[in-house]
Amino acid sequence: MKLIPYILAALCLITSCISRPDYVLDEDAMVSLLTDVHRSEGLLEVQQDNKTFSNNEDYKKAIIAAVLVKHNVTRAQYDSSLVWYGQNLKYLVKVYNKVQKNIIEEIDYWTNADMGSGSMFDVSQQGDSVDLWTIDKHLV
Repeated sequence: MKLIPYILAALCLITSCISRPDYVLDEDAMVSLLTDVHRSEGLLEVQQDNKTFSNNEDYKKAIIAAVLVKHNVTRAQYDSSLVWYGQNLKYLVKVYNKVQKNIIEEIDYWTNADMGSGSMFDVSQQGDSVDLWTIDKHLV
């Protein structure tokens, strides 16, 4: 009978030290991945007026797939990691605090970017778009 409190204390110590399984992305990788996932979801939110992008589930899946490829993560790793972090809220909150910090820092950077003359942004004007076309331009 005198051993029961010691056994219970040992069980509490063992269960309180949850270790992350090998198949779950580590905290830094998860922060980086989720930052990009939410950045891409934000892009879709901005494109709400464009029905092609915002309402197309295939397009949304393609963007998530591109983010996963960028981070060299499979869909199974992503899903498994989300499940594990969802079951361990202490770690999920820690990850999302860092994701939120990353996104806020990025917003602040672009909000406060010097758009004046001589800056790296000097090459574009308000309303300009980026020309990504790499082939010679000609009219057929």
